[in-house]
Amino acid sequence: MKSELQKALMNLEVDEVEFVLTAYFNNYHQIDDETIVYKKDNTASIYLSYSLRSKRIKNVEIEALEDKVITNIVEDINNSVLNQVYKYGYSYLFTTVPVKGYYRFSDELQIREISSEYLKLGRASNRHPFVLEFKYMGSKNRSLDLYRKEVKLNELFFLLQILIRFDIYKYEGSVRSEWVSIPNKEGGSEIKHAQLLFYDKKFKHESMKLTEIDGLEKIPIIEDNEYLKWGNIRVGMEFFSLANYTDQVLKQYFEFNQEDIKESMIKSSYWLYQAQNNMHTSKSLVALCLSIAIETILPKQSERCDVCGQLKYKISRTFKEFLDKFYPEQNKELDKVKSNLYGIRSTVAHGLDLLLQDKGSMLSFNPIQNNENDYTEIFFQMTKQIILKWFDSFSNPAIGQLPLPFLLGRRRSVETFITG
Repeated sequence: MKSELQKALMNLEVDEVEFVLTAYFNNYHQIDDETIVYKKDNTASIYLSYSLRSKRIKNVEIEALEDKVITNIVEDINNSVLNQVYKYGYSYLFTTVPVKGYYRFSDELQIREISSEYLKLGRASNRHPFVLEFKYMGSKNRSLDLYRKEVKLNELFFLLQILIRFDIYKYEGSVRSEWVSIPNKEGGSEIKHAQLLFYDKKFKHESMKLTEIDGLEKIPIIEDNEYLKWGNIRVGMEFFSLANYTDQVLKQYFEFNQEDIKESMIKSSYWLYQAQNNMHTSKSLVALCLSIAIETILPKQSERCDVCGQLKYKISRTFKEFLDKFYPEQNKELDKVKSNLYGIRSTVAHGLDLLLQDKGSMLSFNPIQNNENDYTEIFFQMTKQIILKWFDSFSNPAIGQLPLPFLLGRRRSVETFITG
């Protein structure tokens, strides 16, 4: 019986084990970084050793556990966890331009508009809601099902970050700029959060398929280079659109079987999202987040220190080589930017200095500050394209030569931030 339970647990990730075992054990605690013990009445216990990186169970030790309990746990795992079925969930997301129509990729995901008759957004809002429907591996275990649904939503949300040229957001209740004044029934006004000033048409959401689209046009698809070359990512078309390569990248992603590469891509996109969220708050934090996004997908090359013999990572050189490979030099000014990006990251990360705007400067005509603002916009779009081209390099379907989205022009180089 023990061997059956060991085999069943070894098929799970450590994050999923909790949803099964907590129903049978009084408490559990972490022994060390890669070992968890579940205890029942301070006698029976299960020790799980797992890989911190892959989250896979490496070893299972069972002590004083009754055969009946073991049988119940095995049946629970087989019926509610391993006996998996695909389901469909949905979530409301927000973007900086209105979404008109729908986009569907196979049976994996669907983006669709919310009918205008159900929108109650204030004019001051620049957060426009839309629906993302998606397929995920469900479970009969309710808690585990909700967990898997949320994990899949986050994965697709961060994937969309690099595919869509417009900013997209989850609900963020702390963003004060999104509070708007609207009339109330008494003839006065009240303040509400713009992201909450809508309601969707109630629809019966079938759990086994995407919602059927009736009478909606498809979301516009724009030619690749035209889609990417629009200057500032926050200025552009009036309505939501997608690039011509969207189908290709999604097909590549869903068919790709190297999970570690996909995981690195999603983690890199997470930092891209954090940079987007702080674009109007802290330019220094934006530079740091974008640098981490790049470092997340850097090749992990290393060498030994001549003095101590420990591994020494050649991050600075690798960082520059990586930028040159996936974002080739196109002009002298951009070459200066790329050659100093890691230096700026180090300056901010090590607490040596801040970008000028974060020091309290309110002078919009300051050439150094303007240059730094240009830098963060360039680096943001550069990072988005680098992540795409890096992922593309593993299977080589031609996304094409991605164009420069924005140029520094005649403003001073960001090198002045380092050299003064």
